[in-house]
Parts: sequence; C-alpha cells; structure tokens
Amino acid sequence: MADAAIQTVERRNSLRRRIDKPARLLIDQTSAADCIVRNLSDSGALIMVGHTSYLPETVVLVIPELNFQRRAKVKWRRARSIGLVFK
Repeated sequence: MADAAIQTVERRNSLRRRIDKPARLLIDQTSAADCIVRNLSDSGALIMVGHTSYLPETVVLVIPELNFQRRAKVKWRRARSIGLVFK
C-alpha cells in the first residue's frame, strides 16, 4: 500500500525565522499601526495586527529592536494577520 502521508508544498524562496518582535507598520506620513512580527525571512514576514481591513496594499515594516525597515506589499490577509512580501 502506498504511503498516505500528506505533503505540504513550501512556496517560500527563503528560510523563515520565528522572532515574535514588536513592530510598526507605517501606512503613510502620519499613520502607523502597532503589530507583532511572528516570523521573518529575506523575502517577507508574517504579521499579527488587531485588524487588517484598514491596511493599504503597501506598507513599511519597522522593527526597532533589529534596526530593520523595509517597504512591503500585503500578499494575503486574515482577520488578525497579514503576509508581507518585501519590495
């Protein structure tokens, strides 16, 4: 009998690192949203926020503790999380 294990396809181009760090999403010149970065890779990040509907398609992710700042596009949205891909 063939192996019935379910395999998942990894579509990411780079390794993710779990970091769980506080951060901010810069929305425009005057607006920002607090968030938590759950994981981070060279190509994107998983972000937890209070609500995702008000976020535009493009944001700047700032992680002060890591001296990190990158422009990113929202790739997907859930009720309290978003996937970012860096530009």
